[in-house]
Amino acid sequence: MSKLVSIIFLAVLAMNVSAKEIILNGDLIDSQSFRGRIFKVIITEQNEEIELVNEYFEAQSCEDGQFALKQAGLGKYKLEAVLNCKNWVDEPRQLNVCPEIFAPVCGAISGIDGDAFISFPNSCELYRAKAIYVNEGRCE
Repeated sequence: MSKLVSIIFLAVLAMNVSAKEIILNGDLIDSQSFRGRIFKVIITEQNEEIELVNEYFEAQSCEDGQFALKQAGLGKYKLEAVLNCKNWVDEPRQLNVCPEIFAPVCGAISGIDGDAFISFPNSCELYRAKAIYVNEGRCE
């Protein structure tokens, strides 16, 4: 019985360690790697890049902010909150060229008649069109 209690205690302890909250200062920007989906990254004050596991969402980037992260595995972090931001940046970086990778994604572009759903050859082209990510694969 004491062995079972010890195992349960260790399991609870391991869950608490893996859900460690971290506070970081830096810049929240869109990842420019375009390996499938688009993700946000944090560039720390020490110029380290922290990849976030959050799926892409159309959101402003932040220069000089403070961010709450939770560890989501070895070397993986989830953005929990933007605690403060000195400069919100709404304009995505202008891209002139995207890699010729076929990994279709569906995106939405707002217009007068509502949202138009458009299939893009990859997430870089979606980002370049300033569209909102809907799902992987072609639009139905």
